Amino acid sequence: MDLRFNNSLADQYHSGSQKARILTESWIERNLFCPRCGNAHGGLDRL
Repeated sequence: MDLRFNNSLADQYHSGSQKARILTESWIERNLFCPRCGNAHGGLDRL
């Protein structure tokens, strides 16, 4: 699990809340998995 954000994704945004959303959504897509089966979720639409 990578605990770092890709800060370059938020460079084009000015609002702190927009930056937080972009960074956390990207991190979730890369790191979230099902603890039961171990499969990657592959996106926020499955949450």
